Amino acid sequence: MNTMTEEKIPVLDLRTELGVDQQTVADEAHVSQQTISRLERGENVTERVARQVFHAVNRLRKARGWQILKFEDIDWHLKS
Repeated sequence: MNTMTEEKIPVLDLRTELGVDQQTVADEAHVSQQTISRLERGENVTERVARQVFHAVNRLRKARGWQILKFEDIDWHLKS
């Protein structure tokens, strides 16, 4: 079944596509490796933490000459 809606990118896919480990993303985002693990498992985080990780991933993508992503394209699980 083909739908017209685009699926959001899972957080885990952001890192695995880059070919880096959780600690690399954590260091770039100035968060703990455990925070990256929680994000990848779909646990809720604050928007501030999600944005730190978002900017870190985009810096890593930009360094590779890859397309920059939009925050809303990613499947974040934000605390209300």
